[in-house]
Amino acid sequence: MDKLLSQNINAAVIWK
Repeated sequence: MDKLLSQNINAAVIWK
């Protein structure tokens, strides 16, 4: 779950 959340946050950071 941590990896999934990390990926989601990473995507959000890249999007911004």
